[in-house]
Amino acid sequence: MAAQEGKLSARLRSSASNSWSSDKSAGHLTVPLRSLAVGKEVTFHIPTANTPGVRLQLKAEGCPKELDVHLGFDLCAEEKAFLSRRKQVVAKALKQVLQLDRDLQEDE
Repeated sequence: MAAQEGKLSARLRSSASNSWSSDKSAGHLTVPLRSLAVGKEVTFHIPTANTPGVRLQLKAEGCPKELDVHLGFDLCAEEKAFLSRRKQVVAKALKQVLQLDRDLQEDE
């Protein structure tokens, strides 16, 4: 499975009505994160009908390889190793409790 490209989507909300605009193009901006250079600040002008001059300033910063937040749908290596060990312990316990003659297979 290919990695999904990260993007930042932003939409303005009116402070007067406290509701989202029904116009999908006004006050909406999508920025592919790959387009942001690390350490360089980039300014985006957000198109709005009522308020001219709305800007969004972004700056990408480098981060360590090991993230503190899990961003994917797959388990990390430590979780996979734990589950593998747990399967072995559970299989041994089931064999003993159910008085099985043979060991359980990996997929059982």
